[in-house]
Amino acid sequence: MPDPQTSASPPDKPKRPPRSPIKRFQQAAPLEQIAIVLGGILVFFVVALLLSVIIGVVTGGSEDVAAVVAIVRDMFIILLAMQAMLITLALIVMILQLASLINLLQNEITPIAKNLQDTSQTLRGTTNFLSENLTLPIIEGRAWAAGFANFVRELRGIRRATQPNGASTPPTETTASTLNPPPTPVKPQPSHAGATPHAEKKPS
Repeated sequence: MPDPQTSASPPDKPKRPPRSPIKRFQQAAPLEQIAIVLGGILVFFVVALLLSVIIGVVTGGSEDVAAVVAIVRDMFIILLAMQAMLITLALIVMILQLASLINLLQNEITPIAKNLQDTSQTLRGTTNFLSENLTLPIIEGRAWAAGFANFVRELRGIRRATQPNGASTPPTETTASTLNPPPTPVKPQPSHAGATPHAEKKPS
């Protein structure tokens, strides 16, 4: 029997309710809202033109259809003029924003970049100065000191090696141990079997 806890499917996540077109329109960008409005107006005029043409053909009133078409045409011309004005206004706004961006780059970003470049050059010069006037002399001084210490140590070794035997040298633990060796213990010799010890001579 399968376990009901393992066989049971996990609970479905609550689905979000779909957003209404009004909320989508409110959350859209301003340019998107303008495009939606213009598209809706254009669709409305196209539908009205088609309906007027169909109604005029069905009823047989060609003069009325011509008048309606002329009205719709004039409205289309007005709509296109308004669209051209909006496009021109959007271009002007874009040019102004581009000019403000260029001004920002020239007056704020460029000085900051220049200051960073000057700071990096100053740090580089400081590093070079410290390495040339502080680090290198210390390293060279320690190298000379180590070399001099090695030279003195070698001279002392050569002097000790070339000294005559009778020269007095300060006793050290090694020389004292070699000159005065510790006494060696004397082992008792075993006596031969059958040998009799010599009798002590009595005084006469």
